Parts: sequence; C-alpha cells; structure tokens
Amino acid sequence: MKNENIIVELSGASSATRGKTVKSLEKTGLPLTPIFEGKKSRGNEPEQAKWNLFTTKENQNNWDAAHEVVSKAGKDIITYAEPDKLYINPFDIAKKRAGTKGKHHGDYLSEWPQPKSNEFAWYLDKSNLKKIRHADPGKSGTKIRIAHFDTGYDGDNHESKPLYLKPELGYNFIEGGLPTDKNNTSIKNQPGHGTATMAILAGNKIDLSPDFNDYMGGAPFAEVIPFRISDSVILLKAVEFAQALEMAMQLKCDVVTMSMGGLASKLWAEKVNQAYDAGMVVVSAAGNNFGGGLPTHHVIYPSRFNRVITACGVMYNNTPYYNKKYGHKVMMGNWGPDSVMHTAVAAYTPNVPWATMKVRGDGFGKGGGGTSSATPQVAATAALFLEKFNTYKFAKPWMRAEAARMAIFESAKFVEANKKYFGCGILDAEAALNYGVAKTLSKADVDDVRLPFIQLIFKKRGKNEIDRNEMFETEILHLIELDENINMWAVKKNAIDKMKYDVLSKKETSELRDLILASKLASDAIKLRFKSL
Repeated sequence: MKNENIIVELSGASSATRGKTVKSLEKTGLPLTPIFEGKKSRGNEPEQAKWNLFTTKENQNNWDAAHEVVSKAGKDIITYAEPDKLYINPFDIAKKRAGTKGKHHGDYLSEWPQPKSNEFAWYLDKSNLKKIRHADPGKSGTKIRIAHFDTGYDGDNHESKPLYLKPELGYNFIEGGLPTDKNNTSIKNQPGHGTATMAILAGNKIDLSPDFNDYMGGAPFAEVIPFRISDSVILLKAVEFAQALEMAMQLKCDVVTMSMGGLASKLWAEKVNQAYDAGMVVVSAAGNNFGGGLPTHHVIYPSRFNRVITACGVMYNNTPYYNKKYGHKVMMGNWGPDSVMHTAVAAYTPNVPWATMKVRGDGFGKGGGGTSSATPQVAATAALFLEKFNTYKFAKPWMRAEAARMAIFESAKFVEANKKYFGCGILDAEAALNYGVAKTLSKADVDDVRLPFIQLIFKKRGKNEIDRNEMFETEILHLIELDENINMWAVKKNAIDKMKYDVLSKKETSELRDLILASKLASDAIKLRFKSL
C-alpha cells in the first residue's frame, strides 16, 4: 500500500489554540495540512483548522496509521483520526464473486420494465415533475442554486447542458481548475456520469419531434454549479466531498445532489450537520448492488445520514428496483437497514434516458439506471419546493431544509408492501409542492457515526482506551461494507440497527469478535481490543 492520508481532528476550542498545536506537532515529526483552505473551501481557513491531513508510512494499514498518529500526539491533542482513502474498492468485492458485465446505456435494459419507445423523459410524467416546473425567471431573475457533486461534466459538448450552468463557480477537486469531466476511461472510472445525472436534474430543451420537444430536466431553470469530486461513483476518498460541501455552503447553494457514495466518516457527518443547519437540502443516492447483495444492499454514506435524503429506486411499473432472481451480473438499487428508511424516498430508474456522446445518434442511450438516475429527480423536487416558498419567512435556517424534506417525505405515495424498499414512498413532486410548509417543523437528529453498543461492551476498559471507541466504531462500519464475511453476517443479523439502537446477544457479540479477528482488513488495534473481550 502506498503512502495515504489520515484525516485528523484536533482538540482545542479555538482556532488560535489549534494553530499553535499544528506548529508544535510539526516540530515533533507530525506535519499536518489543513483540509479546508484556499479556494477549496472559500472560507476562513483558521476557523477550519480543526480538521487536517497527515501522510502515513508506506505499507501501513490505514486504521493502524490513524491509531498511531493519535498515540504519538496524545489523546488531549488529537481526539480522533480516520483514513482518507479506502484500502479496497467495495465494488471489487462484488465483481470478484459476480463476474463483470459491460457498460450498457444503448438500448433498454431487458431485465427491467421498459417504457414505450416514444416515451423519452418518461420520469417527468411519472413523478409529476413536468406538471409543476416553474417558468423561466430569465437571466436576471432569482433562481434556486443546486450544487451538483459528480465526476464533472462534458463542458459545452452536450445538448442537454443546463440553461443556467455556472462552472466558473464550481471546482475540480481532483486536478484543480474547472469541473469538466476528464473522460478517464480506465477501469473503475465512470466518464460521462456527471453529464448524464445533470441532464436528469436540469437538462436543457431536447427536440426529438414528434415524440418529445421539451426540457428534459426536472428543474431546468435552476442555477447549477458543478463540482468534480471523483473519477468514480464510488468515493474512495473522503476529503473531496467534505471540501465540496464546505464550498457549496460558502456559495449559498440551496440543494446538493450527489449520485455517488462511500463509507462512514466523522468528517462527513460534521459537514452534513453544518449544511443542514445552514438550510441546505442534501440528496444522495442509496447506492447499488449486484445480485441483491454484493457488496451490500444497505444504503451507503452519506445517504445513510439522517439529515440527508436517501434516493432509492422504483421502476416504470412502480415496483422496487430490486430482484435477486436476476443473478449477480445485474445491478439493482440499495435499501435498508430499517433505521435509514424513514428519510428515504424512491424515484424512477432504470431505463431512463442517459446523456452520452452520440450513442443513439442523438446523444442519449435508453438504459440509464442505478440510484444515480433517481437522485436528481428528488433533488429537482426539493429545488422546485424551495423556489415556490422562496419568500417564506422561516424562523431559523434549518427549518427551510426541513420544510422541503417533510413535504417530500409526507407527500410520497406510500406503499405498505414495499416500505422496506421505498421508505416514505414513491416521489410525487406535485404533491410535495401542494403539501406546502408543515405547521410544525422538528429538527432532525444530529448525525454521527457512533455505534452505542460498542461503547457498552468496551465500557470497562481504561479511560485512554474509551477515547478510541469512536474510531473503533467507524472502523466497524467500514468492515461491515468491505469485509465479505462480516458484511454477510451483519445483513443476516441486522447487526447495524442492533448496535445502533439495541444490543447484540452474547452469541452475536462472540460471532462479531471472531469475524474481526479473522479479517485481513481489520487493523491490529481493533483486533487487540476485541481479543480482550
């Protein structure tokens, strides 16, 4: 393993104190680099110096490196650390067991229900987005601002480019500069993904007369700011999402849409909480799996956070985008655990139009799929809601975000038989706007990456060890997704919800202990802790 970065949280109540700490650590051989600085945050860097990066030694387990830096600095100086980069791609697990299937956006995906051949942007009608799209406010009119986190976009090369796209305000967190897609076609990358999701979000007018001649985006008159945060929809690094969310707040974006995801991160939780408090609606994809469970059918982060709207999948015929009978080579949408689904809603996918570079002769394939396609529909609905109630006087900024969230959740078409897949129900944009602002708005619970059960079983350890529990909890959340054996056990036992809200039985605790001790991915630090149970 090459040298990678560790995300480090400094103690200290003030930026001045933390600034002195950074300088003192550098003298002791622990140089730290602030995560939020310069253009990547557009904020006041000294106020952001709580979070920093430290470079590991080569060939070191990233979690062991995180524990090492905390030990070396002292628990009163560095309170928490986590890896910036994953040491394994979750989808490698799925592909290893399931085999591979070529990319397919040309024709409809035959396994799933298909619209009629002349139904181009059929999701606009099914979700009722087309009914309630507002008129173009013009160049000088007030617009809702949407931050689009993805792989970038194809510059001015695609006809679906949003009418009010603002790339000069965005940023490329991979190479620097404008957030254009680098069209990196190497393995594990998804070139063009950002262009396709942006088209569903706010795509321009597409003339396919006589079948279709209209705007294809759910919110075509919103201002869209693109952020390139990864080559892949799997976020193998944590820092870029956090930096992009910080920039989106500085730019006063109203909505964030992200058809990507990764693993649990305390840094992510903190930034999501800040975005919610600022009144921003964050919508993120539930994620995808192969064969009904590879690498997992559970919702991925940051979508799993309570203050993020989870976008799941519902098909053309209003059934779940999930069917294990199709085998391991077919991609389908994620759902669960149960504790996540109260902030989930289903939008339409697969077989939606997918903006490509001249696949069908008109720049679109028919086989767009994954929860990537569902996410921009939900984000567009949030944007249209905020536009309609733009002059409403909310007592506190978070109420603005919660009003949009409540309207989407409460107006969704609830399907009792499919609630484990759909959460609150199927997206109905018209009903959401008609629902209006709820009379009573309750603040959503603060997000974190804690597993209270882990604190419980380690409560008898020494004080110095208790301070590491939060790191152990985050690593367990990583292992549940990355270690095949731990993942299968956790899904079968509903272990995430049990560790979060209840307790594992003695037998289940013993099973978890044995799985962690046998894991090739688990750190020496967590193995040592579990050996002591």
